[in-house]
Parts: sequence; structure tokens; C-alpha cells
Amino acid sequence: MNYRKLFLLEVVMLLPLLSVVAQEDKMQLDTIPEKSGYTSDLQKGINSITTFFMLEDDKEKNTLLRLPLIDSLSQPYYDWKRQLNERTGFIYSLTYSSTNMWGRSSPEKVWDYSGSGFLKFYSRWTLVNRNKLNTGVLAVGVDHRHSYSPFPPGSLGFELGYNGIPALLFTDAKWMLIDLNWQQKFNNGRTGVIIGRYDPNDYFDVLGYVNPFTTFQNLAILLNPSIAFPDLSTGIGASHWITDQVLISATVNDANGLGTEVKFFNDFDELYKSVELSWSPSRDMRFFKNFHVTYWHADARDRAELEESQGIAIGGNWTFHETLMPFFKAGWSQGSAPIYSQSYTGGFILKPNLNKDLFGLGVNWGQTQSDIWQFSSELFYRFQFSQNFAITPSVQYFKNPALDPNLNSAFVVGLRGRLAL
Repeated sequence: MNYRKLFLLEVVMLLPLLSVVAQEDKMQLDTIPEKSGYTSDLQKGINSITTFFMLEDDKEKNTLLRLPLIDSLSQPYYDWKRQLNERTGFIYSLTYSSTNMWGRSSPEKVWDYSGSGFLKFYSRWTLVNRNKLNTGVLAVGVDHRHSYSPFPPGSLGFELGYNGIPALLFTDAKWMLIDLNWQQKFNNGRTGVIIGRYDPNDYFDVLGYVNPFTTFQNLAILLNPSIAFPDLSTGIGASHWITDQVLISATVNDANGLGTEVKFFNDFDELYKSVELSWSPSRDMRFFKNFHVTYWHADARDRAELEESQGIAIGGNWTFHETLMPFFKAGWSQGSAPIYSQSYTGGFILKPNLNKDLFGLGVNWGQTQSDIWQFSSELFYRFQFSQNFAITPSVQYFKNPALDPNLNSAFVVGLRGRLAL
């Protein structure tokens, strides 16, 4: 299979859609009603993809099944969340996601089943300068990840001979402290600093489709496998809007950070560093329309037996008429830390009905450290059944699974459910 031709074919298939939706490109973020009054914070130019999707969850949705009784029962809860925010500056989200996957690497083998659940709590408490520009925010996030099967969906790829993760974040790690950090803004909100425990994946090389709970699940499509991102770790980061269109960001993190270990700046000697320059039409378009270039460097990690690594990554996406978002990512690296030494990703997400269902197609091909070119693809359709509940069937196809040279391909069929409160 010629992967580059496949990518070009996908771009050609997008052209008729682009011609339809590009006629009206202006987005109207403030026209969609809110449940708890969180969405207005999007205008402040936030940089965290986790916060972005919390605000997206707060938007009212058109649904397949309109259930007035259930909506009316939940309204007092959202009114309480709104009042809590107005009184104290405390906002939060509580979600539960479940994924079930069946994988097969050859016709003569039985389907391997794997399933897990993911309980997520994320909060932001504005303790300094509430309702002003130079805010100080305490961010706290906690997850509980549990498996329904002998191995979780995050490990299903390895069972199939695929060098990758078909269900990013869906592990059996149990309780995890994801965020415990302070975020301070300066210079009338144009400059921001973060210090504490956080995931650099939430801030660097991110585009507006990157959510393993509501869009794609495959790591190679969501993230850039040519970057040696550390796991959850202690770090210090900063960003500054040079103009209302240009943002520069940098971070220094513990390269050995693990989600299952909580450490604060102890053994802070083997580091991951990254700097990124990005452009968007305006600050509130940060995740809808963006182009960026990222340089990263990871020190040699003696304990993990990984050599010094570095690389460059680029990425971009553009949302047309709030309906279609094509995206691309690419990266090149040196050293043994990343999964891929080269990675190329492209695809799109499409809303057939505005703020209702969601359809997505993504492809990736990358060169592993063993010089095997591995192809990954994912197709999903998210059904928004009610305001707070969605179901997402998906299918993934892999060519040249890099962990087993005897295999030609592998398949994964998935079914997700998500409740957001």
C-alpha cells in the first residue's frame, strides 16, 4: 500500500466538503446556550486542551433523542454549578467513559476482547483576581482507571502485534492524580505561568480534535508519536501572546514522570524541554484554527536506559463554518525515546448536524525505531443521544504491525459510552 497516495486521496475527498463549508467561515462561539455558564471563559485564550473540552461539554447540544423530563431534572444541578461559579470562582466537570474493544490480527484467530472504564474529575478554582485578567487558578484533576477484562484496551495493540495504543488513557492504573498546579496570568492576561504537576500533552502540539473520550482513541492520531513526551510530571511552563494571533510557549518537565507516581521536583535532573510557536486568527480560536511548530529535547534517561533525543513537530487544523475540521501533524526525531523517528498524520472531523453528532476519519504512518513503516487508521461516529450521554462506535485498521513481522494487518472494533455532568 502506498500510504502517501492514500493520504492524498483523503485530501481529494475533502475538497467537495471544503467548497461547501468554506463559503461562511466566521464562527459564533457566543451563540450556543450554556448549561453552567462556563463557556464564556473560552474568550480568555486558554491554552489547556483539558479546560477547552470542559468548556465544550458545558455547551447545550442538539440530540438524537430529546428527553424533556431528563433535561428538566438536570437543570437544577446546572443552575447550582452556575451559582457556585458566580459565588466562589470554582468550576468543575465530572465524567465517566467506558470503552469496549474487540481486536483480531488474522482471520483464523478469535477476537480478543478488552474493556475498561474511566472516571474523571477536573476542577479550576480562581483564587486570585476573580473576574479580572491577571487571574490565579488552582487546577486539580483526579482519575480512576479500571479494567473490565484481564488486560485493558490500552494494551490491546501489543496483544495484536501492533506497536501503539488503540485506546489512549484506558488502562487499569486505578486512582491517579493528574493535575495539581498553580496557573498565574500576568500582563493583562497575555502572559501565563504554570507550576506543579500537569501533563505537557495538554498544552503542546495540541489541536481542537484531540480528545480520546469524544473523538479518536488511537495514540498515533491523537498525539505525535515522534515526540518523547513524558507522562504526568512535575514541571514549570510559560506562554505569552506576542500579538493576538501569535503565541509562544515553553515547558521544562521531569522526563521520568509517571502517572502512577506522585513526585514534586525530587530527582529533577533528567528533563524534558519544549518550545512552541503557534498562530491562530485570534486568541479565542486557539483550538479551532491553529498552525504551530514545536521543538523538543529530552535528556538521556539512565534509569529508563534511553538515549538523549530531540526533534521537530508541526501541526495544524482549521474549522470551517463550525462544521468541518481538517487537521494534519508531522514530526521528525533523533534518539531512541520516541515511538517513531518519523510520523505523518492527517484526517478530519465533521459535524453532520451543527453541535450534534460527530464523524471522524484519521490516518497515520510512521517509522518505528526498528525501521518498520507502520500504518494506522481510525473511523468513528459519535451519536449524541442526550445532553449528557453519547455513544461512539469505531473501527481501526493497522497495516504492517511492527511487533510481529509475520502479520500483515490487524483490526480493532470499538464501542464507547460517555456520561458528562
